[in-house]
Amino acid sequence: MKASAHARYRFRRFGAGFLFYVLIIGFCGVVLFPVYWMIVNAIQPLSYGMQFPPPLFPQEISFLPFMTLFESYPVARWLMNSLLLATMTTLRVLGLAVLGSFAMTFLNGAARRRSGSCC
Repeated sequence: MKASAHARYRFRRFGAGFLFYVLIIGFCGVVLFPVYWMIVNAIQPLSYGMQFPPPLFPQEISFLPFMTLFESYPVARWLMNSLLLATMTTLRVLGLAVLGSFAMTFLNGAARRRSGSCC
C-alpha cells in the first residue's frame, strides 16, 4: 500500500513538473515569436512578406534593405550618439547611486527610516 501511494505521488509530481515546463516553453514561444517574425521579415525580400500566407521560414535571404538604409541615412552616427548618451547616463546614475549609498551608511536608525530605506 505504501509503495503504491508513493508511486502515485511521484507520478503526480512528475506530471506537474512536466506540465510546468510545457507551459513555460509555450509562454516563451509566444513571447519570442514576434522577435523571430521581425528578423525573418527583415532579411527576406519584400515579395515574400506580402504573400498570403507568409512563409514562416525565410525562402531567400537578402541584406539589400540594410545596405540601402546605411547608405542613405547616417544610421551609424545615430547609433554612436545613442551609445554615447546611454554611457553618459549610466555613469551619471552610477555616480549618484554610489554617493547616495555612501551617505546612507552614515545615517542613524531614525533618519534612515524617515528616508524610506529598508535597511
